[in-house]
Amino acid sequence: MKKCVFASLSLLFLISFVLSYTSILAFPSKLNKEEKLVTNCTENYIGHLSHVRMRGKEKQSPKEEVTATVTRTVSGEMTLQMSLPKIGKMPGRMRIYVPHIKVDRTGYFRQTVKDALIMRMLFSHKYNAEIEGRIGDRSFSFTFKTIKATYLGVDVSAEFEFVGCLK
Repeated sequence: MKKCVFASLSLLFLISFVLSYTSILAFPSKLNKEEKLVTNCTENYIGHLSHVRMRGKEKQSPKEEVTATVTRTVSGEMTLQMSLPKIGKMPGRMRIYVPHIKVDRTGYFRQTVKDALIMRMLFSHKYNAEIEGRIGDRSFSFTFKTIKATYLGVDVSAEFEFVGCLK
């Protein structure tokens, strides 16, 4: 009788082990998706623009606060998004979208980015830019400079610095 109970319990344990192990292997994509959601982190940094240059000329820095939205990944990359306030007599709005910024272990980054600045006048126009900066635990700063930005032959270059803190 004891052998029969022991055999039944052993069989029950073996079946439950096989079922639980099979369920882990059968649904790996669901686990991976949840893992990816946990590893991406979106943060808002509130700060100000300074050293603003438009069309090669120094402009007064906007007094209003600006929000830089940063999404970081475990792979060491981040994406930057930011809407810029109106500067001087600028006829349109500007927005920055910079994906795949490679950040080193110290938080430093520097790269040239295609279509980083989106300028909306009558239509949207995209311009390449250089971005360099540093991101820390609670701080974020960078310089941004367009590369050969023209609209209908007119210089529309933009350059500025941003310094902000985690909201």
